[in-house]
Formats: sequence, C-alpha cells, structure tokens
Amino acid sequence: MSDLSAQISQSACDKLMDSITYPFIAAEKNEPFPGCSNMAAADTDTAFYRYKDTEADALLANCVKTVRTRGISDTDVSIEDQIYAFGGSIIQQAKLIRDACEHPDYEGPDKAQLDKIIDGGIEHLGAGLRGIMGDWGIYAWCPRFRITVKSRPSLKLASPRIDLDGISVEIRATGELYAKYPWWNCYKWCLKWEKVHKCDRIASATVAPDIAIDAHADLTVAGLTINAQGTFDKLRLDYPILRDLPLEGLANKLLAARTMTIYDASKLIATVPVVESRFVIEALDLPASPHGIEVGVTLRAV
Repeated sequence: MSDLSAQISQSACDKLMDSITYPFIAAEKNEPFPGCSNMAAADTDTAFYRYKDTEADALLANCVKTVRTRGISDTDVSIEDQIYAFGGSIIQQAKLIRDACEHPDYEGPDKAQLDKIIDGGIEHLGAGLRGIMGDWGIYAWCPRFRITVKSRPSLKLASPRIDLDGISVEIRATGELYAKYPWWNCYKWCLKWEKVHKCDRIASATVAPDIAIDAHADLTVAGLTINAQGTFDKLRLDYPILRDLPLEGLANKLLAARTMTIYDASKLIATVPVVESRFVIEALDLPASPHGIEVGVTLRAV
C-alpha cells in the first residue's frame, strides 16, 4: 500500500500531446552497410536480413524472369534491372577468363567450370550459378530510415500502458541489397586469375509512403519519474527489399532513446514541505488502472 498517490487524467495527456508541434521527426537513422565480413558484429536484429539460399535463388531467378518478360527500361531502372545487370557482369567475366584459357601461361579457374557459367547464361542465375561458383550470400540492409509524425494521434489511458491510435506518419526508408560472391582478379596481363570474394551493393530503392498505424506507449519507473516510451507493434513496408526487413525493430530501438517524462515526483518534495524535511521518497509504483494513470508514492522517514 502506497503512502501517497497521484492521478494523471486524460486531459493532462491531451495537453501534453497538444504541446508538440506537428509534423515532427519521431525517429531517424543513418548507418552505412558494415560489409559482409562484419555482419556478425552488426545490429542484425533491426536493419538487416540474410536471405536463405533458397530465398536468394528465388529472388534472383524471379528478377531474370521479370526482365525477360518486360525488357529493360531506359528511364526507370528497377530492382530487377539492377540484379539482372549484376548477373550479367558475372557471366561477362567468365567469358573474359575463358578467352584467356587457350594461352599456355594461363592460371585460373577450370575451363569446364567457366563453360557451365557461360552456357547456362543469365537464366542460370540462382541455384545453378551458386552451385558452380561456391560461397554466395544475399543481404538486405536499411541504411536510412526516418519516421515523421504528421498529425496528433489520439490517446487512451490504461495504466501502465497508453494506446496511441490514428497515427498518420510518413516513413522514409532506403533498402539496399548486397551480394557476397566469388570473383577472379587478374594478374600478368590477365593470364593468371586469383579467386577472391567480393561484397557489393547490387540494388537499392528508396520510398516515402504515408501510412496510418496504431502503436502504444509503455509506462516505466525511472528513479523519481514516470516515463512513457513509444512502441510500434508492427511496421513493414510492402516494397522490394524493404518488405523483408523488420522495421518495427529498428523503429522501436530508435524510439527507446526518446522517452517522455509524464510525472516527476521530485516536484512533490518542493510542494509538500513536510516530505522534504521528514521523509524521502523510497519508491514509485504504477498500479493497474483501466481509466487513467495512478502513481503510488512510498515514503521513508529520515
């Protein structure tokens, strides 16, 4: 049982929300791709997705099918066009190496392996090409992300949670696709070829849709204050690359650094002199309440 209690009404929260100038940027992140070799140390939970081999095969094969069906656009370069060009560069290099095979001083990949890549052509992009070339990986990454709240949401108090409904936001996000793949560097007038692994960006897309979402804020006790922290329950954008990234995790991590204080018990000490002179605040409590926010204050005599 708390010694004192305070209640925060709906009107108090409404005034707090009205004090914010809209639109405002709720969260923003800019972080370049750390590189394929550094992915283990990267923040892989919020901005990263590694495609399984079967997923990567299907993605690449579908891009080839799409471009073959509609052709390559001269004005609007799509994700499929970018991936198609990536596959073409691998096949083109195999042709260059194959031309050098006939020289007596040639050192490099086996001729039969090169013939498989060339003969398979662009349609071989996917499982077939991965099987021939060996080590292979496809990664999705979100380097830039921004949430702009366009208008005031509505709030419903039900301690220890605040429901935020009718949030109108603009999500500006960039999705990038990277490939880790074998490559051959040439030496000695391109008669000697040494196998290496490259990690290159093969596609990129940026979108900025307006969407309406629901979210909530969790109330937590931090010392002598009660803080509210916003949370997106789910945030996915149905666009190439971005649809595979768990953007709600990225958004929630960014929002975690932007808590809002809704009650400060230190002000109680200043307004009730007997507390300041004879007691200290030992703890705050947040009992469940379906109609508002109640804060319990436990005192300790000094």
